[in-house]
Amino acid sequence: LQSIFPSRFLHKMLTTISFIVFAVSALADDHIIEPQCNYATGTTLPHYFPIGACESNRDFDVDGSPVLSSFRYTCTEELDVQKETFNSLYCTGTPSEIETNVTEVDDFSCEQAYDCSYAVVCNWLGCGDMNDTSCTSCYGQTEADLEYLELHCRSYITNECFGIPGFVQASTCESGVHTQTFYSNCTFTQPIFSYTDGGDEASNHCKDEDYNGIYEFYKAECFMSTTHDIDISSTQYDMYTTATPQDSTTQEDTTATPQDSTDNFMSTTQDDTTATPQDSTDDGNQSDLFLPLLFMFANIFIFS
Repeated sequence: LQSIFPSRFLHKMLTTISFIVFAVSALADDHIIEPQCNYATGTTLPHYFPIGACESNRDFDVDGSPVLSSFRYTCTEELDVQKETFNSLYCTGTPSEIETNVTEVDDFSCEQAYDCSYAVVCNWLGCGDMNDTSCTSCYGQTEADLEYLELHCRSYITNECFGIPGFVQASTCESGVHTQTFYSNCTFTQPIFSYTDGGDEASNHCKDEDYNGIYEFYKAECFMSTTHDIDISSTQYDMYTTATPQDSTTQEDTTATPQDSTDNFMSTTQDDTTATPQDSTDDGNQSDLFLPLLFMFANIFIFS
């Protein structure tokens, strides 16, 4: 399916699916599989943001002047969530605004003893065309070399499995390559589709997202939590509960740091004895695929 749908299409499609997921959660909250690390999300914000991760944008006004902005969600000492907004890229400097009543967030976790590992994927618009489908004008360049281009950066939780039974997502990030795969269960035995951003492979770092001949350059940076990383291949993964909340005083040194993830998050030799209730040997798993596939194909008509 990756070859059928472009990444931007997938993002739009997954946004709609996320809305459906949260609608389902209102009826069956006990079946939502949440990340076992600190995050922020909401029904009007259909994306799981890792706490502390920065999202950045560089746009240009009608006069061609750059407009810089960035934001991140952080946890307070009271274990509540707040939003910090900056008039700069990468959340540098002093926040221009700190919002404590974050209305778009209605589901978050600040009680875990660790922050999430995550990837930040940035894309620069206009790095290639039909004559340069490898984005050679941007590949290998410095940030300063690309400051005349629109920039958008988004964060993704990695090394976690979350979603709803029958449609879960798991991302990995290693050596500047971010891969997000959607499965029917957290044993990773039934992949539905995936996409990859960044790295040296031209098809992953240079994409014509809108099929308009304008190519975007993608670059991923990996951030590994200093205190936690789930290894699905060696531990029983609880599909319906999060990790036990621990004392907030243990959060002091849990911020993720830039480095490659070398842990074997998704083992291809998963032992069936470690499977959760969503094990692929369960007869009900085939029916679990129906709703996710229905959502996917419904979105083909919505966004085509």
